Amino acid sequence: VTDPLRFLENIHEWLRPGGVLVVSTPNEWGLTKYHVVDYTFDMFREHLETYFQIKGLYVQNSGSMDMPSNHGMPRQLVDRNEENLLTAECFIAVCRKAGH
Repeated sequence: VTDPLRFLENIHEWLRPGGVLVVSTPNEWGLTKYHVVDYTFDMFREHLETYFQIKGLYVQNSGSMDMPSNHGMPRQLVDRNEENLLTAECFIAVCRKAGH
């Protein structure tokens, strides 16, 4: 996604009030032809809070020990906390569009 804020704005427009968005992003994998924004947790949260109420934030690891982005972590999907933010392979957020 080349313009993530515009992408989130479009989703916000398309969702009905109370609609749910589940979205994920890699945790600082570096820029590639597929990842043109290198998200940190704070940037991910800030972009989402521009358009949505965040209801849950999670970290995910694949358990693939041969992938540097996995940071040697077991396969898991857990609530985020200060300790696992740095070793997260991906971040996942569950968001809700405010109802009117």
